Amino acid sequence: MFKKLEKENQIYKEIQRKKLETKQQKLIGYKEGDSWDKRKEKNLVKIATRGVVKLFNSIYEYKKKVKADEEDDCICNFKKFFSKKKREEKFKLFDAS
Repeated sequence: MFKKLEKENQIYKEIQRKKLETKQQKLIGYKEGDSWDKRKEKNLVKIATRGVVKLFNSIYEYKKKVKADEEDDCICNFKKFFSKKKREEKFKLFDAS
């Protein structure tokens, strides 16, 4: 007898919870899954996915470009350093003679 009452009480609580949930969703303006156009929603998901992919690709390209620029600057500075050093050595040789 008590088990049957407990089971009925749980069912009643579950029904009340679902009613409260749907009431809150209606207040917010939420539409249930059956009422919105699934094809349109799928199209919007595809558009959003493409946008995110473009964003990440552009970030990757930018980082790649920055890294290449830094390497070029580093190589240029390296060449300048050694060419300057060689020039100084040549001048020292001329000064010594």
